[in-house]
Amino acid sequence: MSTLSLAGKQKILTFAGVFRSNFADSFGNFLEKSTTGNTPLVVNLANGNETINARNWAILITNILAGALAAIPGYGPALCAGSLLVLNIIFSNVAVEDDQNREIYDILERSNRKLVGGWNQSTIRGASTLLEQLLQYQLIVQQPPNEAEITKMKSLTDLILSFFSTHSEGMLLPGYEVISLPDYAAFITIHLKFLEDITLRSTYYKLSSTDQRYYMEQYSNLHQKYLDRIREVYNMGLNEIFQKYPEKRYEAGDYNALFNHIQNYRNFMIIHVFDMINMSFNVQHFGRPFDFINPRPLYSKVFCKTSLLVYNMSSPVLEVDHAAMDIRRMSANEIAYYLSTERSGLYVSDIRRIMVNADNSNIYSLQNDYSDNSYSKKYGSPDSGQQQFLAIPSGSFLFVNQIPIQNGGLKFIGTTGNNMKIGATDSFTINGSELVDYGGNRIGRITGIERSIPREPNLYGMVCTFFPNNVTPFTNLNPNLVNVINGTKIDYMTPFGNYELLADYQNIGMDALNARNYLFYNIECQSQPTEFMIQIQTEKFTPGFSVTIRESDQDPSQALTFNATSEVV
Repeated sequence: MSTLSLAGKQKILTFAGVFRSNFADSFGNFLEKSTTGNTPLVVNLANGNETINARNWAILITNILAGALAAIPGYGPALCAGSLLVLNIIFSNVAVEDDQNREIYDILERSNRKLVGGWNQSTIRGASTLLEQLLQYQLIVQQPPNEAEITKMKSLTDLILSFFSTHSEGMLLPGYEVISLPDYAAFITIHLKFLEDITLRSTYYKLSSTDQRYYMEQYSNLHQKYLDRIREVYNMGLNEIFQKYPEKRYEAGDYNALFNHIQNYRNFMIIHVFDMINMSFNVQHFGRPFDFINPRPLYSKVFCKTSLLVYNMSSPVLEVDHAAMDIRRMSANEIAYYLSTERSGLYVSDIRRIMVNADNSNIYSLQNDYSDNSYSKKYGSPDSGQQQFLAIPSGSFLFVNQIPIQNGGLKFIGTTGNNMKIGATDSFTINGSELVDYGGNRIGRITGIERSIPREPNLYGMVCTFFPNNVTPFTNLNPNLVNVINGTKIDYMTPFGNYELLADYQNIGMDALNARNYLFYNIECQSQPTEFMIQIQTEKFTPGFSVTIRESDQDPSQALTFNATSEVV
């Protein structure tokens, strides 16, 4: 049998130190102890990669979590080690005192965070201790194990499974179920991962067909039970938020409080619950990966807008770039509907007409009248000017005109189908206006009016949502438009989950809109400040789509540009 080289042993000890300082002492200790046992996992990984660095070691061991070594003979203990690694990573990242968790406590009016965390952490320590006992025993058994060792391992395995089954529901403390859901999700993930490990290593454990069928049936039954419980608790918290922050009618004012709390709640659950579950569960268990079990913030989508101010009326006619994208807000009722039906994508309502307050000098406000006769929030100064109505255009263009001075207001808008104009129609001709081309798309809703940079009251731009002519209400936006779906801090020492970029829209509202054809992202990477992972998901591959990234004060010519080559950029 091969023996562990000195260099291989040193690499394991190095990574153990890295892991201990960043995640948990227990698994660092386990790695150190593994240097004294010549198991195939330790010997082959360590001796076979003499030049590997600490970061690649992290990647290698993380691959264990995905079952990369599951089918390779002789790697019996690997996936059990992976289970413990998952346990330590998960629970070292579920910090009950972090800011976002505190906010969820405050939203739901809960207290005693330390009580909840202390109770669950004691259960976690119990599971971790049992797992380590099994793993440490596996380090000293023969390869392959003899009958007595198999019996001992099976006894330890059944003890672990019994502990998980007995304590899983206790992780959801009465009255604190929603707050405890991250701990519960992590705990049941390890339970199912461990069961999966056993069935994958049936030969190593010398399981009979009856035993193997028993574990597989147990996995299947628990899998459905746990998912149903997570769904129940998740919706419990969502309903609490709806009750505490009731939806205001559109015309009664803004609904940012409810919207923002829902966004914070869902983002919290994405990072602390659903991403954890995806570490273990396979996509085929749920269908498409971005439906219910990975509920990206569906209300953070795209819109098109008018292009920048025209300061000189002799400038050539401009057309809006459909890549000018930002956020579009849904009402809370819409969000609830699509959460409950587990559907993904952006959904819009038909606009019957646009109500405009204007006079011969300026446009002061815009408001939508939807096909169901509900009204949007009025954007601008509601008491200025006279109300007029602009029907939805039948052609492919809107035209607009702005005051040709810096920070000027919107002068008029109109349709090209009948040359209808509203606003300062006595100031300019149609030929001097700026065309907004929405091609084969209809206007889904007027999201707002872009303000001048100093936040002066003069209005100078209209923010629209467009969707295809052949689309009916409650269907997807144009799938060729890019959908930025989620984001969080990037750090390779937190190796689990799928991380995408998302601008910070915690302050949703007119002043939070960035309609300048670009978005700035705050990307952090604590371990390696110069290395970033950038991934933007799209519903459908968009040929020619590119992403540019630069600092806010950096010249655009110095930006990094990434061109789309597949469905993931």
